[in-house]
Amino acid sequence: GLAYNLTFEEHFLLLHKTLKCNAYDGTIEKLPKFIENLTFIKKNIGIEETNTTTNLHNIIENYNNIMLKMDIESAEYRWLQTLSNEQLQKFKQIVIEFHFPFFFENIKNPLTINSKIAIVNKLQNTHYLVHLHPNSGCETRKYNGISVPCVFECTYIRKDCQNFCGLSKDPIPHTIDKPNNPNYLNIYLSGFPFNILPKNRFIL
Repeated sequence: GLAYNLTFEEHFLLLHKTLKCNAYDGTIEKLPKFIENLTFIKKNIGIEETNTTTNLHNIIENYNNIMLKMDIESAEYRWLQTLSNEQLQKFKQIVIEFHFPFFFENIKNPLTINSKIAIVNKLQNTHYLVHLHPNSGCETRKYNGISVPCVFECTYIRKDCQNFCGLSKDPIPHTIDKPNNPNYLNIYLSGFPFNILPKNRFIL
């Protein structure tokens, strides 16, 4: 999803001038500006291929080392369900926002909380989580006694591209992170399961 914010795509393509980018959003008619090597496709990401949605399977089959950035307002869970481990291996890096994993969906055939957690855990088979940023425009919710963000952004890297470096000792959010909404304070996370201090001293 794009809406009308192309900040990430524009900066990414400036850094990687030889790459080409496909941008999907069925909720807008056209991009607000021209960006070289950026192709707009008026479709939403979904679980099947139709005139108005795409599951990206055709793209996935034709490319390797894909960089994916995804923010599709809770549809990410069902889309991830459609992918095999082999398809996930096609993605070298994934930047994705997860929405409300600890809420039941108010729709027919809802995903349970355990189903959403299993879908998020599915990524752990093929990728390392290397960055976590709580969305500062949303609240937190208690799950198993731990305060977790209702919406959070994750960056993953494929396991064959990075040796496991252990649990992070960095603060969450990191010092390089900025609030999603400047009118709201950052959501700070510490201790298990988010990060760990030297000598295995947890912040509780």
